[in-house]
Amino acid sequence: MLRKILAAALILTPVLSYGWTSASGKSLIKLPINRLVTMPTARVMPSGLTDLEFRFEPDGVMRYGVQFGIFDWLTIGVSHGFEHYIGTDKFHGQKSPGFLLKYSLCRESKWGPAVSLGADTQGWGTYGNNPIGPGKRYLYKAPGIFLAASKNVYCRCFGVVGFHGGLNYSAFENKDDNTPNLYIGTDRCLWKWFSAAVEYNFALNDDDNDAYGNGGYVSGLFRFNHPTGWTLEFLFIDFASENKFTAEESRAVRFIFPMEVKNY
Repeated sequence: MLRKILAAALILTPVLSYGWTSASGKSLIKLPINRLVTMPTARVMPSGLTDLEFRFEPDGVMRYGVQFGIFDWLTIGVSHGFEHYIGTDKFHGQKSPGFLLKYSLCRESKWGPAVSLGADTQGWGTYGNNPIGPGKRYLYKAPGIFLAASKNVYCRCFGVVGFHGGLNYSAFENKDDNTPNLYIGTDRCLWKWFSAAVEYNFALNDDDNDAYGNGGYVSGLFRFNHPTGWTLEFLFIDFASENKFTAEESRAVRFIFPMEVKNY
């Protein structure tokens, strides 16, 4: 119960802090397109835009991927990576790539959120045999099949705040715990090119005796958006709860480089 109260407080913190917005009331920081911290938002990429993503995670994990805006209502992506590229353990590549498919069911309106349905098979951390249960899995499970909702709310005092939430089912890593899951989160422009986000993954699909998690995952990030478009993020995964195999939070760095394939 204490962890849930802490998670709620962390999620509300960005809302209670004053941020910098333009005179028109629009935040100069673009809200995240595909992921809040580790979980998907309902945002889809505009047609003709491409994101190149590089992630550096604990235990010498490096991943890279590309995401395409095929249509204004459809985003697809693929990712691959290597484990133990730094350290003394055996260096090896990810056995199978991760895939992303996101279909926009409806766009955000004045009173309603954007809603998307999709699948994301890319998890976080090392991938291998579950030492306490059946099957193979990532340290932090991939979202799997998900239904996500996102809504921006503008307040004269607080500026633009993004609220996100969703349901997901880890269809590809469900042998140790096959329960559907919930997650919520928020993001906030702090000042000019800087923003922050925090999410609470309830980890209902990761709290059985044979699973890794315990009490849900609270994760956050600080984001720097360069005026030319590229993004640098510092991520802190599971920093306020407990994982059975990690005594401290997992820290990661993510680079995102946008490219425009066509001019419209």
